[in-house]
Amino acid sequence: MKKKRLFIPLAILLTLSCWVLISITLPPKWVGMSETELWVADFNQESLAKTANWFGQVYWHGHLNVSLIGVELYHHGKLLSETRKKNTYLGHNDAIDYIHTADAAFDRDDQLELIVKWEANSHVYEESIPLQSRKRFFALPSFLNPKTSAYSM
Repeated sequence: MKKKRLFIPLAILLTLSCWVLISITLPPKWVGMSETELWVADFNQESLAKTANWFGQVYWHGHLNVSLIGVELYHHGKLLSETRKKNTYLGHNDAIDYIHTADAAFDRDDQLELIVKWEANSHVYEESIPLQSRKRFFALPSFLNPKTSAYSM
């Protein structure tokens, strides 16, 4: 009886330890926030997916409804991807994909930056979002991992 009591917690601990070890070996998740905290962005590989699918989302945290003009992704100052989303309207806490690729592979020390351009009240605005790499400690499999806020994991 005591062996069964000991076996179950040890099995759970071993499973969680293996899960964390696998998660740590995955590429980092890139996240960032604009200086005004109006925009949050992430660039993330689908965890435990069969292929290296990378997707990026940008989240609007302002209270006005805005019209997104475009999003540019820079890698060490060089334009990597440009997405034009003219007349895409975003409300508070809305998100939009700015990139979906299988080509992305960045080192932890790389410099990634997003430039977001939007329009509100007949004025055009632009903000920079530096993206920093974050180590994954507990990655969910892609079938369990809904696209949520950049700072949720």
